Amino acid sequence: MKNYLTIELSKPMGIAFVENEGECGGIYVDDLLPDGSAASATPALARRDQLVAVDSQLVLGQDFDTALGAIQNSGGQTTKLVFFRGPTSFLYGPTKASAEWYQENLL
Repeated sequence: MKNYLTIELSKPMGIAFVENEGECGGIYVDDLLPDGSAASATPALARRDQLVAVDSQLVLGQDFDTALGAIQNSGGQTTKLVFFRGPTSFLYGPTKASAEWYQENLL
């Protein structure tokens, strides 16, 4: 589980996301803006970190609007984001974890 990061951020987060190319879907961090809460997050985010979940909602493989909508619709003072750091093929390839594994271990 060392490839997964969980952070709590307040809005505005200051994260620019981009949708993955190909059929896998999902979004990843393209840039961190200096004036958002992500700029000083611990653990620190990095470019290419893949968004896996928002609060208790799995957004892995979702299209850009659905994944970003989960962040926009989150309530509360902070939003819990779960990211995967590593090769995209590990997250979406034949050895990917099941939705049940995410529910039991990360959400």
